[in-house]
This record gives sequence, structure tokens and C-alpha cells, in this order.
Amino acid sequence: MSKVESIKKAMSELTPEEWDELEEWLVDRALEDDAWDKQMKADSAAGRMDKLVAEAKDNLKHGRTRGLP
Repeated sequence: MSKVESIKKAMSELTPEEWDELEEWLVDRALEDDAWDKQMKADSAAGRMDKLVAEAKDNLKHGRTRGLP
């Protein structure tokens, strides 16, 4: 059984109170992700990522990268 199938099965067995708890956790998680995205955009706009971007481009140009699995 895959992880997704296991999650679906577990979710089908949740009580209404457990559904509320899960929903609250998911909303909190989404808000954390939004805050992280905003910080990344602000850092990029301020030039804090420029050195990393230049390094990545140089590595790509010189063949020092590998494909994703």
C-alpha cells in the first residue's frame, strides 16, 4: 500500500474532531509555507540570492551538475 493510500484509508476513519484537528494543522502548514515564500521573494529582490544564482549558473555552464533522480 502506498503512503497516499494509507493516508486516504486513515482519513476515512477520522472522527469529526480529528478532521477539525487535521484541517487546522493543514491551514497552519499552508500559512508557514506562504511566509517562507514571501521571505524568499524578499531575499531575492534584495539581491541576497545573487551569489547563489551566479554559482549555480557557473556550475551548469561547466558541467558540474547532474540530473534529478
